[in-house]
Amino acid sequence: MHRSKDSKSLVPALPAASIALSLAVAPASAQTAGDIMSKLEPEKRYSYVTGVIEGLAIARYQNDKPDVTGMKCIYDWFHSDAKRQWEVIRTWFERHPDQSPGALLFVLTKKECGA
Repeated sequence: MHRSKDSKSLVPALPAASIALSLAVAPASAQTAGDIMSKLEPEKRYSYVTGVIEGLAIARYQNDKPDVTGMKCIYDWFHSDAKRQWEVIRTWFERHPDQSPGALLFVLTKKECGA
């Protein structure tokens, strides 16, 4: 262990071998909309999408706070008619299988609720 120069706390030193090994490992590929539709069971797809929607709504609030209008719009867009919105999302994911699910959902919520 060594002491950090800018603090008095102890910071564990990383062995060079660990750093070299971490650089040699290929990064995991990001999930695509096609992955979500083909690899996840329907309940898990819905949970995944709901999590992304939650993240978009919270990010919108963080950007707009204290105004909750954008966040509420995103929640309302998704939850007011979940069956209809799921069909829109499913169709959008199937049209763009190689794209990021988060980016695709951002496009849909931006269209409805602005940026």
